[in-house]
Amino acid sequence: MLYLIIVGIIVVIVGVSAKKANSPARPYGNLIMIIGFVIVILSAIMASVVQINPGEIGVQKLFGKVNNNTLESGLNVVNPLVEVVNFDIRTQNYTMSGVQDEGDKSGDDAIRVLSADGLEVVID
Repeated sequence: MLYLIIVGIIVVIVGVSAKKANSPARPYGNLIMIIGFVIVILSAIMASVVQINPGEIGVQKLFGKVNNNTLESGLNVVNPLVEVVNFDIRTQNYTMSGVQDEGDKSGDDAIRVLSADGLEVVID
């Protein structure tokens, strides 16, 4: 939606220049400026509303900095410059097994960890 804001600003600039120049478009300068302002305002409003789907949360990122507030599912109002990244928070099952043909991954995907006394243990 940011590109629509830029397009609206360009339309406003074209309207101002058409209004000041001696050209056939001079009578339409005010109309072009009004259309540009309407484009800027509507695109800013549309960019401010973000929908988060059920089972997801949204994290706001502005110029690389992450906001600590998460967005819940539904419609949320945010800063138009913010990029919202959606994350799936639903519970997912993943079978890890030492058996070759069991689970999502073919082969042995059991976890090898060290116990408190330093021995290797395979968790299946």
